[in-house]
Amino acid sequence: MKRFPILLLSLSVIVAAETRSIAARAGTAVFPFLDICYDARTAAMGGASMGLPADLYGVRTNPAVLGYLQSPQLTMSYVPYFLNLDLSGTQTAFGMPLSTGGRHLGALSALFLYFSGGSLQEINEAGINTGRLWHNYSMAGALSWSDIVWETFSIGATIKGINEPVYSPGTYYATNGMACDLGAQYRLDNSRIILGMAVRNLGLAYSTHGSGELPLSTSGSIGISYIPANLPSSRLAADLVKATDDFLNCNIGIETDIYHRQLFIRGGYTFSSRDVEEALNRLGGEQNESYRKTNWNGLSLGLGLSTMMNKAIVAIDAAYVLRVDMIEPAPCFSALITF
Repeated sequence: MKRFPILLLSLSVIVAAETRSIAARAGTAVFPFLDICYDARTAAMGGASMGLPADLYGVRTNPAVLGYLQSPQLTMSYVPYFLNLDLSGTQTAFGMPLSTGGRHLGALSALFLYFSGGSLQEINEAGINTGRLWHNYSMAGALSWSDIVWETFSIGATIKGINEPVYSPGTYYATNGMACDLGAQYRLDNSRIILGMAVRNLGLAYSTHGSGELPLSTSGSIGISYIPANLPSSRLAADLVKATDDFLNCNIGIETDIYHRQLFIRGGYTFSSRDVEEALNRLGGEQNESYRKTNWNGLSLGLGLSTMMNKAIVAIDAAYVLRVDMIEPAPCFSALITF
């Protein structure tokens, strides 16, 4: 059936808009929804997360952050990506430290991702709308464990199951997968300097419609965050990320405490090695008028509010991600509750 690969490709391109580059190999791997920024803190800082003291917010990208968890936490996020296409994502997670008989056993978390891919009209080989409507969604469930194994050095691992169906009345196709993430984080000078690294989406995927084994977008990331001595209220962060179906990307961000650890402002930007190459070409007078930024995200901005509420610490975060090529901006909203 020719129409199904065409339909699946169309859905993949739409869902991949947040993270995939406009390159020859971009979007060739399945499950691009796994690489979207769901929490507002990470989104506001341009996707930088490897070296942040992010608690449960950071477990999706680097499970090793979970090892520093000292109290139970619950996080919920909502990301309305393209409102006119009914595309949106949610993330819910709960984590808690483990101990028995006074012995610390690390920390454990459970996470659930859901991305609504909206609906598409079926177009046949002749280019005619058949009137048949196809629907798509993606979801993943993950369990993560992490522990501090030496001084302030933590390791962590995540195992996740993934399901991505495409269906219409009387017809159902699905792509399923299993994957794992491995991460590490090292905190220096009372967390003034934090180094982090992770390998994500190691695994396999297969389809129920005869396509066989499919490629996952496996990625490796390394990052650092730093509080400058002359800017003690700000944390600078930078990640380098290389996925199997994308260019080398750099995510940079800054977070500034503007009122007693209760009010924060954030900003960030994402660019690729290809973007840098094109910028150098322009400086050398070799401007390519047809060139487009490889990642559709532009400047990102955000706010964070933290307060006590019934003996719990409640953090509310919001991000606003501007996009290139006249694509509508993407807001993001998150809440993190520490009990």
